[in-house]
Amino acid sequence: MKVEITGWKAKNLRGYLRDVEINLGSPQKRWSLIQMPNGTGKTTTMSLLRVAMSGMELAPDQIKNYKADDLVEEGFFELSLMIDGAPWRVELEFDFRRQTCEFFTTSIGKGSGGRSPGFDLPTELTQLGSLTDLFIFDGELASAIITIGKTQADQAIRGLYRLDHLTELKQQAQHYAKTRQQAATVSKAASKGYLERYEAEYKEALQVLDTLKKKEKSYKFDIEKYDKQIKNIQNKIENDDAADEKFKREKDSIKKVIATQKQRVSDYTLRSIKCFRLPPLFHDTLRKRLNELGGTLQELKLPRTTSREFFKHLAKQEQCICDREIGKIEAQAIRNNAEDYLGEDQIVVINHMKDALAKSEKETERFDEISTLLQNAQSSLKEAIQKENKLDKQKDLEDNNNRAALKVDLQKIQRQSILVEDSLYKLLDSDTGSMGRTWKNNIPLCMEEVDNRENLYNTVLGTFEISQKVLLFCKLIDKVEQASLKSLRSRIRKTTNDYLDKILPNEALRVSSIDGSLRLTTNQITEKIAVSEGQKLAVSYAFLTALLHNAPHELPFIVDSPAVSLDTELRRTVSSLIPDLFDQMIMFVISSEREGFAEFFYTSDDVRYATISIDRLTGNTSVKDGIEAFQTFHSIDGEVL
Repeated sequence: MKVEITGWKAKNLRGYLRDVEINLGSPQKRWSLIQMPNGTGKTTTMSLLRVAMSGMELAPDQIKNYKADDLVEEGFFELSLMIDGAPWRVELEFDFRRQTCEFFTTSIGKGSGGRSPGFDLPTELTQLGSLTDLFIFDGELASAIITIGKTQADQAIRGLYRLDHLTELKQQAQHYAKTRQQAATVSKAASKGYLERYEAEYKEALQVLDTLKKKEKSYKFDIEKYDKQIKNIQNKIENDDAADEKFKREKDSIKKVIATQKQRVSDYTLRSIKCFRLPPLFHDTLRKRLNELGGTLQELKLPRTTSREFFKHLAKQEQCICDREIGKIEAQAIRNNAEDYLGEDQIVVINHMKDALAKSEKETERFDEISTLLQNAQSSLKEAIQKENKLDKQKDLEDNNNRAALKVDLQKIQRQSILVEDSLYKLLDSDTGSMGRTWKNNIPLCMEEVDNRENLYNTVLGTFEISQKVLLFCKLIDKVEQASLKSLRSRIRKTTNDYLDKILPNEALRVSSIDGSLRLTTNQITEKIAVSEGQKLAVSYAFLTALLHNAPHELPFIVDSPAVSLDTELRRTVSSLIPDLFDQMIMFVISSEREGFAEFFYTSDDVRYATISIDRLTGNTSVKDGIEAFQTFHSIDGEVL
């Protein structure tokens, strides 16, 4: 069955629905982009579409929430459909005084056609019920289908692929057997006491079985709860490991600072020692006086002009430097007086001192300056060491508090989980010879007891053969249902992962199994529980497209803000992949979703554009068709400018 939405109109309802008619085009467009600011009625429209498609009854409070204001007394909503090419209308008439809502259905070609009271769409559609949440999609379902403990994913598969019909068939067979039993009870009134005995025993066994199954459900719930808690703690420990990496990076950074400051201290120490060993560099006053001494030596040309060696050498000459002859008497006098002048070793010292004084004038460093730099380096080194010690203490404290506490909690929960698993094992153990197993504490034994007592009861009633056939029929139905669900789960899981490969090519997020909800996994995490809003939406789109792709009905897909929580790149991926999977897609968007998402549709001719806004002064609704109005409309964070 193919279903299309061709439009809707409303009067005296909230937001833009006070007085509006939306026509999705003739001929029908494949994609409809309806741009509306937040607060103008998107959520209300989605809700009314679900009501009109499912025929769900509304509570008085729900009806009250739809009215435009306190002055209106009546309201109206009409949904126009094409079902297998034939036009249909579902009308909702609201009476806000009595807080009631009446359904009317209009069709052409259905018998005599015309308008009839009640929700009277074709049977296949009236049975959709809560499945309207699948194709009229919101964020709550996105969360539910991946939340452990929820069953929305399985419910969607069972409902859409009509596995629920098998359950209904089984219930009908059981009802038939029960009816025959009741009839037999009446016919056996003469032996009423005899019947009551076997009936009481049978009901006792049923009651015990019901109690045991409740225990089974409770144990499984506890195990699932403990598994979730264990995984949460393990994730926290993994996060601590990540924090260890952060600690290591900080530690390495501090160690580099310490090494640098140690080298600076060493360098400045050597340079300060050098300055300390050079008196001219030690203090400005001392430097000044030594410079004065050096100047005097230079001025007197000492020590060369008074060298004792010079006079000894002169005494050996025949003629003096003054051009006088040197005789024996003069030579002896020169040698005797030479003792009063400097020797060679003294000359070396003085020359070295003069050289040092000359070089010191070229030195720019001073002891006090180097000393200040040394002190700064020592201070920085001390500060870095203190920072390292503080980081180590903080890490030790965190390790002692967090990790130890987490490990204690983990061990405690694991022990509790083991105890519950042991109780569940004893409850379900099919080894009837195990010590302490009785029909009152073991489900397989209890089911066997129920069968025995039911057989006795049915034998007394004369309905044994019928009950056995019904029992066999129900078992076959269960096998077919379980095999079908298993096959559908496997196929949909594989298709979902194929879509995820396209939607999230850079992320290893996959569906590992479908067990009530979608169980997610990555390359690093066996069961991933925490996901971002973008990942959640991507998984939901992938699952729904896989689910609806081969469904027995061709249904429209309506979504509110399909890309608001996705980044631009992911929007482009989703917009290029998802729309092709549906014959009709209606998307309510805000202006910020145009970038990356709506842009994909601009080159197609098979798109209906509508921009809806409300005048803040008059309250009038404006509906502008066409791509130009759609592209030029502006709002801030989805609010009307």
